Amino acid sequence: MELVGPLLKRRLPFELYGKIQVLAHNLGPVMAELLEKHPQKIPQMIVRTKSLSYVRRLIRRYGVDVNAVCHETREFGLRQCFTVEVGYTDALHKVRVYRYLRQPRWRNEAWREIGVLV
Repeated sequence: MELVGPLLKRRLPFELYGKIQVLAHNLGPVMAELLEKHPQKIPQMIVRTKSLSYVRRLIRRYGVDVNAVCHETREFGLRQCFTVEVGYTDALHKVRVYRYLRQPRWRNEAWREIGVLV
């Protein structure tokens, strides 16, 4: 507003310029209106994994319920972590956090998927 204020003051009527200046300085009402129209969405379940193939598996498994997929790199790019957010809930204490991994079930049997509640 500081940069375009003098230009707007010269070109616009004073009432319109005043309304723009008030809105530019006080964004509280605008933010309240935005939160009413678009409430915060809290994921119902967060699944963390280290493998991209597991992310593909989770996306196929949950389909339309997947909201977001995030990628983080930790420790100088050596460790990768993927996060998949599934579903919506209305309370933060209802969020479940899982770690997705696969480990052998028995000696010669196929691998099974295990969700570990963190």
